[in-house]
Amino acid sequence: MFSRLRQFRLPLILLIWTSLALGSLAYNLYGIKSHTLAMASSAASERINQDMRIRQWATNHGGVYVPPNQQTPPNPYLNHPQRDVTTTSGIALTLMNPAYVLRDIHENYGDPEGILTRIISLAPMNPQNAPDNWEIKVLNQFKHSLEPVQELREYNEETYLRLMKPFIAQASCLKCHAQQGYQVGDVLGGIGTAVPIKLFSYFYEDRGMKLVWSHMLIWLIGVAGFGLGWRRERFLNTERLHKTKQLEENEALYRTMTNNGQALIWIADLDKLCTFFNRPWLDFTGRTLDQELGNGWTVGVHPDDLTHCLNTYQTAFDARQKFSMIYRLKRHDGEYRWIVDEGTPRYDAQGQFVGYIGHGLDITDVREARTEIDYLTNFDLLTQLPNRQLITQYLMNTLQTSKKTQQYGAVILIDLDNFKLLNESQGHDVGDELLQKVAVRLTDLTQSQAKLGRFSGDEFMILLENLSNNIERATTKTNQFIQTVMQTLGLPYQLAHHDYQTTCSVGVMLFQGDHHLVDDLIKSTEVAMYRAKENGRNTFKFFDPSMQVLVMKRSELERDLRSAINKQEFVLYLQPQVDQDGHIMGAEALIRWAHPKLGILTPGEFIQLAEETGLILPLGHWALQQACQILVRWATQPALASLTLSVNISARQLHQTDFVEQTLHLIEQCGANPHKLKLEITESMLVVGIHHVMSKMHQIKANGVRFSLDDFGTGYSSLSYLKQLPLDQLKIDQSFVQDILIDKNDVAIAKMVVALSESLGLDVIAEGVETLEQQAVLAQLGCFHYQGYLYGHPSPIDEFETLVLEANAV
Repeated sequence: MFSRLRQFRLPLILLIWTSLALGSLAYNLYGIKSHTLAMASSAASERINQDMRIRQWATNHGGVYVPPNQQTPPNPYLNHPQRDVTTTSGIALTLMNPAYVLRDIHENYGDPEGILTRIISLAPMNPQNAPDNWEIKVLNQFKHSLEPVQELREYNEETYLRLMKPFIAQASCLKCHAQQGYQVGDVLGGIGTAVPIKLFSYFYEDRGMKLVWSHMLIWLIGVAGFGLGWRRERFLNTERLHKTKQLEENEALYRTMTNNGQALIWIADLDKLCTFFNRPWLDFTGRTLDQELGNGWTVGVHPDDLTHCLNTYQTAFDARQKFSMIYRLKRHDGEYRWIVDEGTPRYDAQGQFVGYIGHGLDITDVREARTEIDYLTNFDLLTQLPNRQLITQYLMNTLQTSKKTQQYGAVILIDLDNFKLLNESQGHDVGDELLQKVAVRLTDLTQSQAKLGRFSGDEFMILLENLSNNIERATTKTNQFIQTVMQTLGLPYQLAHHDYQTTCSVGVMLFQGDHHLVDDLIKSTEVAMYRAKENGRNTFKFFDPSMQVLVMKRSELERDLRSAINKQEFVLYLQPQVDQDGHIMGAEALIRWAHPKLGILTPGEFIQLAEETGLILPLGHWALQQACQILVRWATQPALASLTLSVNISARQLHQTDFVEQTLHLIEQCGANPHKLKLEITESMLVVGIHHVMSKMHQIKANGVRFSLDDFGTGYSSLSYLKQLPLDQLKIDQSFVQDILIDKNDVAIAKMVVALSESLGLDVIAEGVETLEQQAVLAQLGCFHYQGYLYGHPSPIDEFETLVLEANAV
């Protein structure tokens, strides 16, 4: 029975999956339809309320006197002693009661969207107010219940949402309706409206089509997954069928492999004595098994190699580590042959160490062996490029050649930007893949015109020779070559099935002759590379002696930064964020370093250094903790309790595996209101590990914390991912605001950000607003929240709070 069920398992799973997909589609389509009806109902209710407000106004003023004309003749159904009057100046006027006013509006100034509204009664004064069948039914219901009634009805071959509310007599109504016997509180009739459903059908059709396609895609993905799983199961079943047969053949196969081929196989027990040698070993030595067992095999080892051989064997045996050694072993004909012998620890089924198994190969071809050893010594196994040792030797040779030719050469050191972040977020396998692909591109660029090597982890070195005996021409050639390198390395990479784009920082040192020491030349190139990194990365710098001073200053600043974190020399400054009326609605927290010697330092002077050294992690945690404590204090002051506080989060923080737990624990520990906390991230964080970032953001957002995307429009974010991120706000970068009065491109970008925010249901704020003219342009584009010097500089917390309190007092 179970085997039969297993046969039909895949069709059953597909049936269930299809049912779930169809059920989800139907449920969501029903939700969209319900939302469509809700919008129509809201429009109908608003139209009735609008008419009621007009009618209330007219009723409170006893109607409206207007000169009679063909369009508005005297109301023949109005029995009022002052229906027609003449002013003292002789102008004839006729009284328009509220119903007449509304009817005139609807008949002569009809709704462009086709929304119909009218007042009806079971006993109308005007026959035009006579109800249709549906209205009669509803008016009769009002005798028992005053609840509004709405239904979908066909009218003139078109579907309308009809809504009717009871019209209750008030004291002012009796001026015209008292003669009909109505009293205050009686139901005079109803006021109803009919809204064409087609006004809202676009919403249902558009969202419905997207749902159909998305569910179809998900269904296809699921079907594909089930198909792959089914194929995998069939494969495993086939494997299981062969397993028994393979186990039976293993012993015979092991003996065949052991006693045939070229491998010299041996086995040793816990006492370090050999208990087995295979047939190729015995054939090679020409000795019997009994002669080789125990330590008998050592007789054939060359006397000069025996001590090294035994020490390597016994040391590895005691440490239970894999080992490899090369020694000479006497062959049956008396010739010593070079053997590479590798031993591996053996364990039984319970995981207990039981000895060693080893195999040796005859590698007497000394030239080939030396080539292999030289390769391992001088080449990087990952990229197959010359390693640091070999590229340094190349540099020494190049210097000697330059002395003879007096031609300039160049040392170029390339460092991949943000490589550590890639390793930390995606794993070293992905990082290794990037290094390999970078090596391939650099190899294609250099070919025979330059020497290339992997200098260290993510650093590559290129040596250019024979550039020119003129320094200007040599500099020009080097400059052109570096630009080609940076453009080539900047093209997208396909890593682990995801596109990835990187930049590099390059240091350059020109040389002529051998008067340069190799170590000094390399050190100077490194200094130039670090200078390129300090200048924002994705650039290159030629070495200048003044750079050495900057490097020393950088080292000193790094020492001070580490000390400052321990001594808590940092403070938070707050910059106001305002609405279109200039009211402060929140602030952005900006870190400052109160350096004991240099004074107050802004983030631009130390944040990049903190990122590169990893000190951004404790610094970012401190800033977030301070922000939470500020929110707790504000919550006790009515004038400050409504303010939000934004905190910048670095890429290294966000990519920590426990960032979600850290953040939520900190908020809970401080007792801060998460709904008042806003985390600002930048587009650069979305370049690496977008799915992991998205998952962390969703977890934090589920606990009430909001997200703002800072510097929007300056990075590489994909709109397909952007709409999936749990964002609350987009920030228009100050680089677009600065020239918005004179640069049409900046206007277009700002307009795009506003439109995108509206379509995604996000708030939008512009930073760097410094003039009223900039604010006016942004307001015209639809941006009504601002941040910049126009509204306040970043200031200490107490000064910011005073600013808010004074503004509220005014």
